[in-house]
Amino acid sequence: MLISSVECTPLLGSIGDFVWNDQNKDGQQDSNEPGVDGVIVRLLQETTPGNYTVVSTTVTSGDGAYLFPSLPEGTYVVEFDKTTLPANFTLTTVNALGVTSSLDSDADPLTGRSGLIALVPTNPALRDRLTIDAGIVNSDCPPTVKCIPIAIKRIR
Repeated sequence: MLISSVECTPLLGSIGDFVWNDQNKDGQQDSNEPGVDGVIVRLLQETTPGNYTVVSTTVTSGDGAYLFPSLPEGTYVVEFDKTTLPANFTLTTVNALGVTSSLDSDADPLTGRSGLIALVPTNPALRDRLTIDAGIVNSDCPPTVKCIPIAIKRIR
Protein backbone atom coordinates (compact mmCIF):
# COMPACT_ATOMS: atom_id res chain seq x y z
CA MET A 1 0.00 0.00 0.00
CA LEU A 2 1.43 3.33 -1.11
CA ILE A 3 0.54 6.36 0.95
CA SER A 4 1.49 9.74 -0.28
CA SER A 5 1.19 13.03 1.45
CA VAL A 6 0.39 16.34 -0.11
CA GLU A 7 1.59 19.48 1.55
CA CYS A 8 -0.75 22.40 1.05
CA THR A 9 0.70 25.86 1.02
CA PRO A 10 -1.86 28.59 1.57
CA LEU A 11 -2.14 31.21 -1.14
CA LEU A 12 -0.76 34.58 -0.10
CA GLY A 13 -1.12 38.06 -1.52
CA SER A 14 0.74 41.36 -1.46
CA ILE A 15 0.16 45.10 -1.08
CA GLY A 16 2.42 47.83 -2.40
CA ASP A 17 3.26 50.61 -4.85
CA PHE A 18 5.15 53.83 -4.16
CA VAL A 19 5.36 57.39 -2.84
CA TRP A 20 5.86 60.08 -5.49
CA ASN A 21 6.45 63.83 -5.69
CA ASP A 22 3.27 65.29 -7.20
CA GLN A 23 5.11 68.30 -8.67
CA ASN A 24 2.07 69.83 -10.36
CA LYS A 25 -0.24 69.10 -7.39
CA ASP A 26 -2.97 67.48 -9.47
CA GLY A 27 -3.27 64.26 -7.43
CA GLN A 28 -2.19 62.16 -10.42
CA GLN A 29 1.08 60.33 -11.04
CA ASP A 30 2.67 61.76 -14.16
CA SER A 31 5.50 59.89 -15.88
CA ASN A 32 8.08 62.57 -15.06
CA GLU A 33 7.27 62.79 -11.33
CA PRO A 34 9.95 61.06 -9.23
CA GLY A 35 9.55 58.55 -6.41
CA VAL A 36 10.46 59.58 -2.86
CA ASP A 37 13.05 57.68 -0.80
CA GLY A 38 12.93 57.16 2.98
CA VAL A 39 9.22 57.36 3.81
CA ILE A 40 8.11 54.92 6.53
CA VAL A 41 5.10 52.84 5.50
CA ARG A 42 3.13 50.68 7.93
CA LEU A 43 0.71 47.86 7.15
CA LEU A 44 -2.21 47.66 9.57
CA GLN A 45 -4.60 44.72 9.72
CA GLU A 46 -8.17 45.22 10.85
CA THR A 47 -8.72 43.04 13.93
CA THR A 48 -12.29 44.14 14.61
CA PRO A 49 -14.25 46.85 12.78
CA GLY A 50 -12.37 50.13 13.29
CA ASN A 51 -9.48 48.55 15.24
CA TYR A 52 -6.10 47.86 13.69
CA THR A 53 -2.81 46.21 14.55
CA VAL A 54 0.51 47.03 12.88
CA VAL A 55 1.66 43.82 11.17
CA SER A 56 4.64 45.15 9.20
CA THR A 57 6.73 48.28 8.61
CA THR A 58 9.00 49.17 5.71
CA VAL A 59 10.74 52.21 4.19
CA THR A 60 10.40 53.37 0.60
CA SER A 61 13.41 52.66 -1.61
CA GLY A 62 15.30 55.15 -3.78
CA ASP A 63 12.57 55.07 -6.44
CA GLY A 64 9.83 55.46 -3.81
CA ALA A 65 8.69 51.82 -4.02
CA TYR A 66 7.49 49.66 -1.12
CA LEU A 67 6.03 46.15 -0.89
CA PHE A 68 4.38 44.00 1.76
CA PRO A 69 4.64 40.44 0.36
CA SER A 70 3.31 37.06 1.56
CA LEU A 71 0.15 38.31 3.24
CA PRO A 72 -2.75 36.12 4.33
CA GLU A 73 -6.37 36.95 3.56
CA GLY A 74 -7.66 39.89 5.55
CA THR A 75 -8.63 43.53 5.61
CA TYR A 76 -5.72 45.96 5.67
CA VAL A 77 -4.90 49.67 5.73
CA VAL A 78 -1.62 51.21 4.56
CA GLU A 79 -0.33 54.09 6.66
CA PHE A 80 2.23 56.54 5.26
CA ASP A 81 4.12 58.15 8.16
CA LYS A 82 3.72 61.90 7.55
CA THR A 83 6.57 62.68 9.98
CA THR A 84 9.02 60.99 7.59
CA LEU A 85 8.10 63.07 4.52
CA PRO A 86 10.77 65.52 3.29
CA ALA A 87 10.72 68.96 4.95
CA ASN A 88 7.87 71.24 3.79
CA PHE A 89 6.00 68.36 2.09
CA THR A 90 2.45 67.16 2.78
CA LEU A 91 0.21 64.54 1.21
CA THR A 92 -1.56 65.46 -2.03
CA THR A 93 -5.25 65.17 -2.92
CA VAL A 94 -6.67 61.70 -2.28
CA ASN A 95 -8.53 59.88 -5.08
CA ALA A 96 -8.53 62.90 -7.41
CA LEU A 97 -11.67 63.22 -9.53
CA GLY A 98 -11.33 61.55 -12.92
CA VAL A 99 -7.99 59.88 -12.11
CA THR A 100 -7.79 56.08 -12.43
CA SER A 101 -7.02 54.13 -9.25
CA SER A 102 -3.62 53.09 -10.58
CA LEU A 103 -2.55 56.75 -10.94
CA ASP A 104 -4.17 58.46 -7.95
CA SER A 105 -3.01 58.98 -4.38
CA ASP A 106 -4.65 56.69 -1.81
CA ALA A 107 -3.37 58.38 1.36
CA ASP A 108 -5.75 60.65 3.24
CA PRO A 109 -3.95 64.00 3.69
CA LEU A 110 -5.08 64.24 7.33
CA THR A 111 -4.40 60.69 8.59
CA GLY A 112 -1.84 59.38 6.10
CA ARG A 113 -3.94 56.22 5.77
CA SER A 114 -5.49 54.47 2.80
CA GLY A 115 -9.02 53.18 2.84
CA LEU A 116 -9.76 49.55 3.69
CA ILE A 117 -8.07 47.03 1.40
CA ALA A 118 -9.65 43.57 1.08
CA LEU A 119 -6.95 41.03 0.31
CA VAL A 120 -8.29 37.67 -0.93
CA PRO A 121 -5.43 35.49 -2.26
CA THR A 122 -7.84 32.91 -3.69
CA ASN A 123 -9.35 35.61 -5.94
CA PRO A 124 -6.89 36.68 -8.67
CA ALA A 125 -8.48 40.15 -8.83
CA LEU A 126 -7.92 40.71 -5.07
CA ARG A 127 -4.68 38.73 -4.52
CA ASP A 128 -2.10 41.44 -5.21
CA ARG A 129 -3.10 45.03 -4.49
CA LEU A 130 -0.20 46.93 -6.06
CA THR A 131 -1.73 50.38 -6.58
CA ILE A 132 -1.81 51.68 -2.99
CA ASP A 133 0.34 54.78 -3.09
CA ALA A 134 0.81 58.32 -1.86
CA GLY A 135 1.57 61.54 -3.67
CA ILE A 136 3.32 64.33 -1.78
CA VAL A 137 3.47 68.04 -2.55
CA ASN A 138 5.75 70.89 -1.53
CA SER A 139 3.57 73.03 0.72
CA ASP A 140 5.81 76.07 0.09
CA CYS A 141 5.13 75.94 -3.65
CA PRO A 142 2.01 77.64 -5.10
CA PRO A 143 -0.44 75.16 -6.72
CA THR A 144 -0.14 76.64 -10.21
CA VAL A 145 3.68 76.49 -10.27
CA LYS A 146 5.73 73.34 -10.88
CA CYS A 147 8.43 73.49 -8.20
CA ILE A 148 11.74 71.88 -8.95
CA PRO A 149 15.03 72.39 -7.14
CA ILE A 150 17.38 74.90 -8.79
CA ALA A 151 20.93 75.98 -8.11
CA ILE A 152 21.85 79.66 -8.18
CA LYS A 153 25.42 80.70 -8.92
CA ARG A 154 26.73 84.15 -8.38
CA ILE A 155 28.89 85.34 -11.27
CA ARG A 156 31.06 88.43 -10.95
